[in-house]
Amino acid sequence: MTDDVRDLLGRALGDEPPLGIDREAVFADGRRRLRRRRVAATGGVAAAVAVAVFGAAMLSSGAVGLSQPEVLPAAPPSVTTTRVPAPVEPVPTTPTEAPSSTITTHRPRQVTALRDGVIWPAGVRPQSSKPGREWYEFDDDGEIRAALTTAKGDRILQVRVYFTAAREHMIDCPGVQNGAKLPNCYVGSYANAKVRTERDSPTDGPAVVLVTADRADSVTVEVMETAGDHGRLDQVLPDSTILKIATLPGLAP
Repeated sequence: MTDDVRDLLGRALGDEPPLGIDREAVFADGRRRLRRRRVAATGGVAAAVAVAVFGAAMLSSGAVGLSQPEVLPAAPPSVTTTRVPAPVEPVPTTPTEAPSSTITTHRPRQVTALRDGVIWPAGVRPQSSKPGREWYEFDDDGEIRAALTTAKGDRILQVRVYFTAAREHMIDCPGVQNGAKLPNCYVGSYANAKVRTERDSPTDGPAVVLVTADRADSVTVEVMETAGDHGRLDQVLPDSTILKIATLPGLAP
């Protein structure tokens, strides 16, 4: 209490009769009460803080019997697996060979021309001279060698096909020594082809006929009828049949 307050109280009570109240004791008691209230207030706040902290600790540890919600572990992130398709290996391809322009004497492409395009004389039948092969099948050299079977013995038929420029051959009839025309040799035209026909017909030996045809398709066909060992000596195919074979469409190397 300040001195001004004491003076005021002194003046107010100075002339009054004593009441038996000790002012100092009143002030001391007032101070004590204030101190107790401050202590009580401070203690109460501390206690409240302590209780709050203790209660939170008890709740967090589950000591009061309250179960905490179970915290589940986080699920692992989902992984999406994308299957990568296996690489497709390229299918190997076989290169296509371009047709060669080189002149060759390969096997003719169409063998049915001979099989279906010739009319044989009565009593004459072609037969292959090689087992397992038809008479009209060419070998790898572009040639046919067939037997012409007859009641009086066999003759030999040979057919050769090649590109005209691929092989040197005789198409005219001059003699080799003096250039004079050979006997029994003839040159003419037949079915758009230049044809050379040569024959040899000795009185004491086998007859031989050779027809060479240079055709308009740049293909040459040679057809020869001759005698085999111990075969028939005379010619069995007429010249028209031999010319027909030499100019058959479809014969090509």
